Amino acid sequence: MFSAHRRETREGRQTTLGFTSHRQPPTFVPASSVLVQVWAVGVDTLDGRLVGVDVDGRCRKASKERAGAERQADIGYIPGRSFVGRILQCGWEVRDEHVRKGDWVVGLLDVRKAGALAEFVVVDRHRVRRVPQPQMPKSGLDDSPEVEELAYPTPPPSRPTTPGLSGMPARRPSTGARNRPHLPRKVHPLTLEELALLPLVGVPAFRAVRTLLFAFAGASDNSQRREAHQRSASMDDIGGRPTELSDFMAALSGATNDAPRALVLMGHDGVGAFATQLLVRHGWRVSVHAPGPRHDEVRTMTAIEARARRWGAEEVVFDDAGEGGEGGASGAIVRVLERLLEDGDAFDAVLDTVGGRTVWEAAERLLRGLNVASPPVTPSGMRRSLSVRRRRGPARFGQFTTLVGDTPDKPLPTAGDHFRAGMRSMRTSREKDGERERSRVGYAWVDPVSDVDWASASVGDAIEGALAAAMREGVRPWVAGSEEAERSARVMTFERAPDVFVDGNEILEEGGTVVVKVVG
Repeated sequence: MFSAHRRETREGRQTTLGFTSHRQPPTFVPASSVLVQVWAVGVDTLDGRLVGVDVDGRCRKASKERAGAERQADIGYIPGRSFVGRILQCGWEVRDEHVRKGDWVVGLLDVRKAGALAEFVVVDRHRVRRVPQPQMPKSGLDDSPEVEELAYPTPPPSRPTTPGLSGMPARRPSTGARNRPHLPRKVHPLTLEELALLPLVGVPAFRAVRTLLFAFAGASDNSQRREAHQRSASMDDIGGRPTELSDFMAALSGATNDAPRALVLMGHDGVGAFATQLLVRHGWRVSVHAPGPRHDEVRTMTAIEARARRWGAEEVVFDDAGEGGEGGASGAIVRVLERLLEDGDAFDAVLDTVGGRTVWEAAERLLRGLNVASPPVTPSGMRRSLSVRRRRGPARFGQFTTLVGDTPDKPLPTAGDHFRAGMRSMRTSREKDGERERSRVGYAWVDPVSDVDWASASVGDAIEGALAAAMREGVRPWVAGSEEAERSARVMTFERAPDVFVDGNEILEEGGTVVVKVVG
């Protein structure tokens, strides 16, 4: 297994993780738990923060004071929360209809404990779900499976297409096609790497998208909205059967004459990529924000635009990579939001995967918006793959959902953080600004610590929902591209795991994920 202690990697970089020892499988399994042999583990930015590495260095220079204030994991702490593996033993209370010995499962450990980056883990049965056997390479476990991209058909345009900077036409779904399933032409079996990342990105994305679908459920009065909430809270529409999840989420999404438009921050990778695909499947128009490339600009931007288009996104907006000012990743995103407001872009929702109070304030201004008389102009500091926009109209409802909160530097929120978020979300009345009525902006925080979300859905329920979307609709975690160098940095062996937990890991800094293969 690996545990926290400061050492150097083979490249001479400081890491907080080191290999300690091999250990035998636990001999005692609690009654409601299962013993799992771990095959692969997914790691993201939150895991880096929990260990204590600096994953906020993008676009900023960390001061000595900040570096000293970074959280340091205790000696012996084992990182990792998301895993895929096989059941070796079940507690006596675990029934066969849930999981049984020999089953492949995915799971998500408690963020306050973690411990997945080991050969064996004991986990409560409510945090795992049975999955099909992963797609394995034919030549052996050490070979990387062939990367095959899924092509998603784009809905027909409802107006003439507009050429984008990438030279491809912009398309938006027509009113009649809004509620049609946006499915891939062929859904392939999930790979080991995709299964390792599924709980990591699927659980927060599933919960966040549900907040947006509920906010725009189209209820005409409070009683209908209350009934919709009761349906989601009881989870009766799922009934433990993933095959009915699509109908459940479609019932929440409602029907409107104009498809809602969402901006997903860091929607090119990690949780944002999974959420982007979920929203597209439910008829939303999605704009993806991505960090400005630090090197090989043309190739990187082209690759991001290409995969965002395959997912069905409407456009890609790149930030300035820190060249326009200070403030780190959040500062670059604030400048993007301000430019979108100046351009006259209108959004119904913003899904935040970065965090920070300044991001919330800038997003709130964007969602409220103002009527703009001048045509939108794209500043030189931004690049878009497409140029489809909706002009601002009368005051309307907007929704801001964050996965991080106001304090991204604190991986474990405090009671005070929860109190402030609760007070903010209670602002439901429409505000007056002189004689002009301003749009109301709802606020929701999908807390990574909570075992149960706002709709009484557990972690296991969210895993089940993400799994249903992956198996039936082709929504997949983004693992890596086809280039060998990129795949080597994002999919690595167990022995190379310390290389992930280093200060300045660009993948984690930019909202990406890494898969550590424990077996093979």
